[in-house]
Amino acid sequence: MPLYQYVCQACGHEFEVMTSMDKRDEAVCPKCGGTVKRSWMGACAFGNMKYAGSGKTGGCCEGCPHCGGH
Repeated sequence: MPLYQYVCQACGHEFEVMTSMDKRDEAVCPKCGGTVKRSWMGACAFGNMKYAGSGKTGGCCEGCPHCGGH
């Protein structure tokens, strides 16, 4: 499941949500309940996950702030 980063339009709170693609536009700010806008996360859009069949852990861009490059 992809990890999405959001910014609240009302209070500016930044947060991440791991959700399915079909529910990514249903997020609301957990702090104030306000409307949010998705932010771009770059190469780490799938977070620190283990890719099935590859034997590889991580799959990150290495060094990103979201998963520490694992």
